[in-house]
Amino acid sequence: MLGRKRTRKNQLKKRKAPKVPAYRQALKTALATIVGMLATVAMSILFISCYQLITQSDYFHAKAVYLQGNKRLTKQAVLHQAQISENANTLAVNLALVRKHLLAHPWIAEAEVQRELPDTIHIRIREHKAVAVIKMERTFLLNASGHIFKEAGTYDANGLPVIEGLRYTDLNPAGQPQSIALKAVTEILRLGHSPASVLPNASIRRIKVDPQIGIALTAFKAPKMIQLGFSDYQGKYKRLHKALRLLKRRQLSKKFQTIDVSHPDRTVLIPAEVIGANGKVKEV
Repeated sequence: MLGRKRTRKNQLKKRKAPKVPAYRQALKTALATIVGMLATVAMSILFISCYQLITQSDYFHAKAVYLQGNKRLTKQAVLHQAQISENANTLAVNLALVRKHLLAHPWIAEAEVQRELPDTIHIRIREHKAVAVIKMERTFLLNASGHIFKEAGTYDANGLPVIEGLRYTDLNPAGQPQSIALKAVTEILRLGHSPASVLPNASIRRIKVDPQIGIALTAFKAPKMIQLGFSDYQGKYKRLHKALRLLKRRQLSKKFQTIDVSHPDRTVLIPAEVIGANGKVKEV
């Protein structure tokens, strides 16, 4: 009985799989690796060939490049800055790189580039708008946000108010708080943005910044000095409007050289000096 049980027990034992030689396993692994590499190379060649076929196809050549937002810059100048060649392939154009090239131009504040398959590229830009010239050791252009965006060229400053008295420490980078002096200048230019303003920017010749007495303007065709000081420019503009209207009504506009509204509770009119009959300067 014992012999039979032992025989059955031995028969129930699992048979061990034959051991594969090590060199065969290594050979199998190497072959699998080579096959995988060859498949990867073949797929890469296929993708490259397809890419070249598509990017060199006349079907995707840009037949139209539409440009929006350019007022100062010509279309030719913008396309040259974008580095888009004539008949460029729309699929081969690197949109991010084109945008980077555009933003490198000092007059371009924002840029957007899109493609419309099969043969169209859209470019939209927003140009900086120069509102004044800052005159220091060098001359710079100031935009409506109160930031310098380029050094002024020969014809860039024509007709713009000239700002004097600012220091390099007042010209904080974009995103940083403005200094008191620059903030005052920016507020003046904002109030003068509208042609209906009592002091439109087009009428301002010079903005003088003094850290002690504040802002003084030279404005109008027959130049007048306007003393504004610091703060509450909106209220001072209202008082200035009343003073100018009164002078005009009484036909005294030409007899006053300086109007001082820097004090919060009074307006001071300083008469102009004229030459008398005896050739001497007198006040009127």
